[in-house]
Amino acid sequence: MDAGSLSSMTFAGHVALFPGAATALRDNLPNVAPHNPAQKLIEGLAEGLTDTVTTMKWQGLISGTAMPGGTAAPIVFTLPAAPASAAAFLALSGWMGVSAALFAQSVIQNMLLNVAVIAKLYGDPSTAVGTGSAIFPNPAYAAALQSALNAHLLGTLSAALTATGAFCRDDVPGGPLNPTMAESIPYYASAYAQGLATLVAVVPYVGGASSSASTGVVTGSVR
Repeated sequence: MDAGSLSSMTFAGHVALFPGAATALRDNLPNVAPHNPAQKLIEGLAEGLTDTVTTMKWQGLISGTAMPGGTAAPIVFTLPAAPASAAAFLALSGWMGVSAALFAQSVIQNMLLNVAVIAKLYGDPSTAVGTGSAIFPNPAYAAALQSALNAHLLGTLSAALTATGAFCRDDVPGGPLNPTMAESIPYYASAYAQGLATLVAVVPYVGGASSSASTGVVTGSVR
């Protein structure tokens, strides 16, 4: 998974929803290079989101033969809460109207769905099961994962959007984010965390055979 691919896919979808965004240009600033505002925003969000997604661990419940050491091949996953995450973004931000709904669809819902298109879940070796399967997510860990994702995203989104140089206070690259952008960071972080925490996958594990059954917890990474 790479931020460039995620950004490109999401911006293409954004232009489909907002055709005028394709040619928008902000070029009246002495300290900031001419840029497309929507594209820069999506680039920053994609970079921050990718940083968090490829850093965090997901947790599932595994069952199968009692023979530690089972391994899994990378597998596709879904993020079924992506639409609800867009709705949560609107509720948190208080943004209203048709344009706001389309914006949330683009940068929240579609961004998350694009993560599921370009990334895969890599299950870690199991310490409890040889041959069997793991079901993600582990319901008992969902709330803790969402909280951890939110906390991580607050940092990565802020850093990535600052690094674009397009949203800094007084249009001075390298400075802190302007107040409007800084205020919105928690909205993005919370919405993305909600969507990511509900990652769903069934992961086959292959390993040694045993006449006994075993269950346990297994972790996985997205990349």
